[in-house]
Amino acid sequence: MEKEMKERSSESHPSSLEDGRVVTDFDKVKFCQSCGMPLTDDVLGTNTFSLRVAHYKTNPKASIYFCDAEGFKGMMLRGTMEVLTDAESKKMIWREGDTQYYPGGVTDPNYCVLKFTATDGRFYSDFYPRSFVIE
Repeated sequence: MEKEMKERSSESHPSSLEDGRVVTDFDKVKFCQSCGMPLTDDVLGTNTFSLRVAHYKTNPKASIYFCDAEGFKGMMLRGTMEVLTDAESKKMIWREGDTQYYPGGVTDPNYCVLKFTATDGRFYSDFYPRSFVIE
């Protein structure tokens, strides 16, 4: 269910906490809002100096909402977002052409990797919500 929903989603919306409030991006997140770099569902590259990264460093609690607007389905995953700045993690998702976002290459200090680890979630389909735990 989780993998299928991620693949079918036309949108995903990441959230973080700022001063005890949930902050959600409502852009279609197939690209990083900070730098424009293409994203995957669980590991993504972004700007080290962005507000969102500052949120995750302060409080790693996060959620991502996936939406299939045409199918009237949605899935919210809750978990934690880890900010990775080590060379191995950065090389893991680096692709040819990413220098357009990070001119300094894979070692650019403004390039980091966010790794989302889901713990539980809620799936909405056919007018019925279902909660689940990820083991």
